[in-house]
Amino acid sequence: MDAETGAGAPPRLSRALVRWTYRFALGREPESEAVLAAWADSDDFTGLREGVLSSSEFVTHALGGFVERGGWTLGPVTPEAVAALLALRDGVQPAPDDVAATRAACADLRRLRRLLLEAPEILARLPALPAPAERALHLAGRRFALRAPADAPGMADFPGAAPLLARLLRAALPEGGEGAVILDDGAGIGLSLLGLAAGAPGHAALLGFEADLHAAALLSAHIAANDLPRARAMAVPLDDPEALLAREGLSRLDVLRLAGPGVGARLAAWAPALAARGTLLVVEFDLAEALADPATHPRAVIEAWRGLYPQATAFTPGGEAYGLEEEGAVTRFLLGALARRATLVLSTEAGLRAGF
Repeated sequence: MDAETGAGAPPRLSRALVRWTYRFALGREPESEAVLAAWADSDDFTGLREGVLSSSEFVTHALGGFVERGGWTLGPVTPEAVAALLALRDGVQPAPDDVAATRAACADLRRLRRLLLEAPEILARLPALPAPAERALHLAGRRFALRAPADAPGMADFPGAAPLLARLLRAALPEGGEGAVILDDGAGIGLSLLGLAAGAPGHAALLGFEADLHAAALLSAHIAANDLPRARAMAVPLDDPEALLAREGLSRLDVLRLAGPGVGARLAAWAPALAARGTLLVVEFDLAEALADPATHPRAVIEAWRGLYPQATAFTPGGEAYGLEEEGAVTRFLLGALARRATLVLSTEAGLRAGF
């Protein structure tokens, strides 16, 4: 051990070291200030390291692809972060020269984190991961590749709504959606996002939101594998479109696809502002979820959406568009939704349906 630097011995715990341990190993911040303070006061780095790396959460996080939660990976690569990473990987305080060399070799925190996640000792702690299946998705003259286990969400009904989404956006957004901002909530492993990308290849921003960590990891991998530099995966559900636009510095929102839990309630809260923006809404309506809420009748939900958006378009199983203003159309839509999740397009622009 170096008596001057402490290199070679377990490091002294600090609040910063606890925070970096959680970030690097679990991809998130500590649960609370109380948890952070309790670990820092214990000064038991070995206990913290073994507790985190042996936890079921760490294994679950690995199975989900080690998705980061929060914006901490956007920060600078500081000596403090590097020293914490090396200590977590090796179990001892690193030498100053090792910290400097590692910092020089890692341009960002995600690359730095790979030194931990790809270390042999760390990999030996993890169970074998299932082999992925590879599928090809052909949309708008382009081939997209997906690699995911056969039981991953969306693979059972591959290609899902992706071809319909590509067709919708080609019709709705002229000139390839140049400069368009598109949000995909409930993006799953990326089938819907790839459909949106194919329909609007000129998009300025395409953000996919997926709360399930395993699916979000596959979503992120599929974005990277298919060369979509202006797309990003967010391992959280969309909370509020207006707040999200403000955080991201975006002045427009051209398309929002909504799927997953609570579509009816979220759309009811967000639709007035979205309609004022002229945002095209693509809603994946889950009738089973709507029926589970005794306070909200599915027909009332559909009628409320129609009140905000003059153009409401549904689709037959073969992809033929029809308007919900037609006689008996709402009943037709709900009967179709009994068999499968149904897509509904809400638009403020008259005549848009003809392009679908």
